[in-house]
Amino acid sequence: MNWVELAEAVNTLKKSPEMRQDYPTRKAFWDGLGQNTGYSANALQRMESTLVRIREIEKEDRKALKENLGLKKWREGALLNALDHFPKAEIFARIHKLDPAEAGYLLQRMQSERMSVNRMKEILRDISNSNPDVPKFVTPGQKPLDARQRFSVIDEHKNEIYTGGEVSIYFRRYKFPFVSADAVATKSNEDGGIEFIDAIQLIAGLRKKSEEGFRDFLSGVDFRTSFFRHLWIFLADPIDVAEPDGSDPIFTQTPLDHLTQAVDELGIERIGIVAYDEGDGIKIIRRPKGDEKPKRYQSVLNEVMRQGLPDFGSV
Repeated sequence: MNWVELAEAVNTLKKSPEMRQDYPTRKAFWDGLGQNTGYSANALQRMESTLVRIREIEKEDRKALKENLGLKKWREGALLNALDHFPKAEIFARIHKLDPAEAGYLLQRMQSERMSVNRMKEILRDISNSNPDVPKFVTPGQKPLDARQRFSVIDEHKNEIYTGGEVSIYFRRYKFPFVSADAVATKSNEDGGIEFIDAIQLIAGLRKKSEEGFRDFLSGVDFRTSFFRHLWIFLADPIDVAEPDGSDPIFTQTPLDHLTQAVDELGIERIGIVAYDEGDGIKIIRRPKGDEKPKRYQSVLNEVMRQGLPDFGSV
């Protein structure tokens, strides 16, 4: 049986009155299924819960799914077919729970590029570390702003970040084969060429990272700086610049100080850090050093040229 058929059978059995009679407890039920199928109870539970969640997503977001999958007409089970097999379906369901907008963008990418399970795990890890729920971007009575709305803050204040000439910021406009960026900033010269390409990464809560998560985050920062002229880190949660309250053993200093100290020790010079507060607005914490292009810069330049610039200078 493929995993969908197996999960559907498990879901049916779970609701069966006969099963409740044969297995008086939930643990007995799952253990019994495991013994009879050869799968672990954990694997069966994950398959069943993933199928239920994917069915819910298909019901809730049918219009968006149709658009993201490039369908002219909706077909039942279209999302499951697109996700192909269980590991991808499980990871997608977890990504969708954390950030539905990012899940939609991921589906679009899957229509034109090969998306491995490991790459999907990296995306899930990045989203988990970022934590899209940013309290300071929420007005009482309103829903939290999504990533696109948060990046509009960067667009509104870009002249404070870039002081010379017109710079265009594109949110999730470009796809690169070896690296990802939440947004890119470009500046065109008078001849129509590209003067530079910078990356912008949204981090919605350093305080929420584990020690391992913080190390993974630093590794990702270092990796991205090998592709772009500059990498700007956008700290969207003011708690990152607040004094620690003693509850988090990782951050005995402010999370921002912890980050800048780590960046200094690693010698990552092409990184800029921007913080945002509703009351104070944009604050430039750190500016990148040097304009020399890194050795992998040509690969992102080639992709931007291939995918095209929609304009020259105005967003």
